[in-house]
Amino acid sequence: MKKIIIYPLILVLLISSVYAATMTMDVPSGANPGEQFAVRFETTDATGNYGFLTSLDVTSGGCIPDHQSGMVISPSTSGDFTVTSPQSAGSCTLSGKYKFVDTEDHGWITISSQTITISGDCIPSTCSDMGYECNTWDDGCGTTLSCGSCTSGETCTNGDCVAEGCSCTNWVNVGCVGTVMKQTRSCTPNECEDEERFTASTTCEAAPGDEVCGFGQTEKDDGTCGIAIWVYLAIAGFIAFMIFK
Repeated sequence: MKKIIIYPLILVLLISSVYAATMTMDVPSGANPGEQFAVRFETTDATGNYGFLTSLDVTSGGCIPDHQSGMVISPSTSGDFTVTSPQSAGSCTLSGKYKFVDTEDHGWITISSQTITISGDCIPSTCSDMGYECNTWDDGCGTTLSCGSCTSGETCTNGDCVAEGCSCTNWVNVGCVGTVMKQTRSCTPNECEDEERFTASTTCEAAPGDEVCGFGQTEKDDGTCGIAIWVYLAIAGFIAFMIFK
């Protein structure tokens, strides 16, 4: 009987001690245009068995993270996001947050925003980079880029060569991926391929509820992304296993 009472008590004490721990976000001071850099979330005062969920948002600038949410589980003390800077000089402001993860949904703790300076020569985009195969486009550095023309029987539609006679609907917003909007549209008749694209959008910065939920997340009733229940169960199970093994 004592054993049955003591084990849950130890678990509660260990989890409670984690709630007093903190995380920091390390952002480099500068990067070159088009360069990848790491943003690190790290805890230095968490002890025992713990789990943190981390989230990275780009509030301005145009930097693109490889993912929006991550996890740090003991014995690891840090987790990295890989971010790609825009192709031209400027700056990006990044904000981070984290929460403790167990069987309960604890609130997010915000980390102060940090700004990284993007300096250096503008890196022009190629037709391949932009996914275009026809027409002329701005390369992002002020120069007009020719991406070719379509063959007979095809017409250039938004940079893609499509069969003549295809009719496409207007672009429909699917959801935010970082600070860019994923859009799709349907094309008819059946032999015409449906299309998708990613475009810069201030809506993604202003309306986080439009975001596409990532791994370990689930869409809540208000349209925002919350933590999937299996994440809480997995971390709680891991902590229990480490204690009772």
